[in-house]
Amino acid sequence: EEVPVEGVNTLQMFITNRCNLRCKGCFYEHKLGGKEMTMHEYGKHVIAHCNEISKVILMGGEPTLHPKLKDMIAFNHSLGLKTTIYTNGRRMRALEEISLKEVSIRVGIYGAEKSEKPLNKVQGANLPVTIVYMLRKDNIGELMQAAYDAEKSFSCRNFYISSIRDIAETHDFWKDNESTINNEEF
Repeated sequence: EEVPVEGVNTLQMFITNRCNLRCKGCFYEHKLGGKEMTMHEYGKHVIAHCNEISKVILMGGEPTLHPKLKDMIAFNHSLGLKTTIYTNGRRMRALEEISLKEVSIRVGIYGAEKSEKPLNKVQGANLPVTIVYMLRKDNIGELMQAAYDAEKSFSCRNFYISSIRDIAETHDFWKDNESTINNEEF
């Protein structure tokens, strides 16, 4: 079912370069390391844009690894901003101790069972999530199983299908590479 969506001005914040996975085709793989945004830097950027946005997306690396994640969410909330955490789902239990009012959780996966980032490895925290299935040529066969499992095993609000774009390889988010399923194939 296609649902019309209203645009929301968002600010995407890459709060950490640390990650607990090294996924093939990760668009941020070339930036991974040990660097993290300080709370001061974070506040400065959010304040600079808070009158133009209604939501902040916390990304990385893996945002659940950032020691100030709870403070960042609380800061957003104090400004009346919603927060989305974009995670690989391996550390969902780290979110159980955080107030998630006005927070949505997106879990990026590459398959149901066989990839380096499958749905069956997502921690089974009892949190409502949106699953983002990163479709590529080698995981199209698991798409329907992942959708079924997401509905059955998680409080899955939505299931999105996205495509792999390897920025490190193509230097352009919109260019296909060998893993991308083009529109005709899809």
